[in-house]
Amino acid sequence: MANYKSVEVTAKDASPGEKMMNIGHVKSAEFSYVTLGSEAATEYIEAVKIPIGSKVIGYTVVTTGTFGTSAALGIGVTAGGVEVATGIDIAADGTDTAFVVPVAANAGSVWIEFEHVGSGNAADTIDGIILYI
Repeated sequence: MANYKSVEVTAKDASPGEKMMNIGHVKSAEFSYVTLGSEAATEYIEAVKIPIGSKVIGYTVVTTGTFGTSAALGIGVTAGGVEVATGIDIAADGTDTAFVVPVAANAGSVWIEFEHVGSGNAADTIDGIILYI
């Protein structure tokens, strides 16, 4: 299984700093991922790193590209572990936003899982924001 990372996680690994914004007690972390076209179902992308013990309370995912008719994503706080959301439809360009019951990110990362991938192309994009406290 390949190890994929968002633009932000790759940059953070190279040097400290991440685009985060505080709104009262709620914080947000942005991510962006450009597909390679080789991602398969059940592969994971490390989307953002957030402080250990933070609780994910919401997300927005915006997709642009041709992911295929059965394409879907999941969001979790571990690769293959506790899910924040599943079945996010990415078959067509669009936006999916939700507030969720708080889920603790005890490992300090939020992951995106390709649940079903149709005929994904290189250079399709997945952008988003994770809300946490």
